[in-house]
Amino acid sequence: MIHAFDYSRYSKTAISAAHRLNVGLIFVNPAYTTKLGIFKYKKKKLNPHQGAAYVIARKGMGYIDKFKKQPIKRRSN
Repeated sequence: MIHAFDYSRYSKTAISAAHRLNVGLIFVNPAYTTKLGIFKYKKKKLNPHQGAAYVIARKGMGYIDKFKKQPIKRRSN
């Protein structure tokens, strides 16, 4: 319960600051952002946290990042 309190206070503070400064605020669900960041941005040699930040920023801009379907590798008998 204490752990959840800190997040709610942070959220309220961000909303208040955005309203006070007349700046837009976009909430993004951070689910699977680290995995997507690793998968999509490994060519850029970013660490997982930087890749997740890219995914969150793109979600905020309205882009949809998805995993590409990998072909199933089957072993031959």
